[in-house]
Amino acid sequence: MAKGGLQKAVVLKDDLPPLSIFSDGSIGHYVRYRVVSEDKNRYSSWSPTYEVKVPGFDYLGVVDVNISGNSIVAVWGDEYNRPRYDVFVRWGNTVKKVTITADAGSSPATSTVKMEMHQAHSFAAGDTITVSVANQQTLVNGDFVVDSVSEQGGQYFIFYKIPGLNNTGTAVPTSGEITTRYTYHGTPAVHTYSMLKLPLYEVIHIDVQVEGIEKVYSQDLLIYDSPSVPLS
Repeated sequence: MAKGGLQKAVVLKDDLPPLSIFSDGSIGHYVRYRVVSEDKNRYSSWSPTYEVKVPGFDYLGVVDVNISGNSIVAVWGDEYNRPRYDVFVRWGNTVKKVTITADAGSSPATSTVKMEMHQAHSFAAGDTITVSVANQQTLVNGDFVVDSVSEQGGQYFIFYKIPGLNNTGTAVPTSGEITTRYTYHGTPAVHTYSMLKLPLYEVIHIDVQVEGIEKVYSQDLLIYDSPSVPLS
């Protein structure tokens, strides 16, 4: 027979649910409990849901990305041997030139950025993109929304808006890339993950996070990432 009064129970860390991102931006586990009688015939109501916060995770290193034919294999090492990992992917193409043209009469003032690409079929109007190029970086680098995509004489162009009146007047040679935002791809239980190439993309970035419930990209959950890896 159990002694009277409150009894303590211990829940192992490995038995907790995947991590969540709380409303204040911190991370941790949502936990609730109920009491069960020894004969398991009686159950209490569920307790309120509690937030059990955990510290952020240390960045551990670079994902090793191997390309073979149409297959992509990502490999990473983790001495903690966590139960599962979330894999996020950012696909992209390289850039050749950039031009900025002020939009006459726009209010608030905006300018149109024209990026000449080696490929642009993989992007469409309305896509959210991340731009990282060598020239004009204070103006044109960052996260934007594609305004339009066009092909002219075998050349491919992406157009998007930036704030303010800016005008380079001519196409400026550049290097760098335009990529999609990170998207969730899968949750392996081992330190390797395979996927197929997507057509019309030239580069890939792969990030590995500690498993989360919402499958949302978060720097607080990030433990491994990769540089830009050519797909050819």
